[in-house]
Amino acid sequence: DIRKKRIVTILAGPVASLVTAIAATIVVFMAPGRPWGIGWQFFALLSTFAWASAIVNMIPLGIFDGGRVFYLTMLSIFKSEKAAKKIFQIVTYLILFLVLAMIILYFFAIFTYIFSFFFNIAVFT
Repeated sequence: DIRKKRIVTILAGPVASLVTAIAATIVVFMAPGRPWGIGWQFFALLSTFAWASAIVNMIPLGIFDGGRVFYLTMLSIFKSEKAAKKIFQIVTYLILFLVLAMIILYFFAIFTYIFSFFFNIAVFT
């Protein structure tokens, strides 16, 4: 089936990031006491970026690989392009709403902290 081949092709990027992340994490934990252990910071940085890349890539939004995989999965399940697009659109807007809500709450918390710092008001008690 062509959809399954497309899903496997799309997943190649996140899987490569995941394999890199796992390998770099193992190297970081093996580094202490080894002759090459002096360069553990490089592998720690590589591990961090690889984990972030793998996770962000699988978010089901249209611009990420996870979005394309989600759309093709919905298309395979419902066998209707119209239904798959509608579900994909709903999930995309839901995720964008959640991200926006987290950003707003984050800035509200920072503003509250700064406000309490300058005016000596106990906010987080």
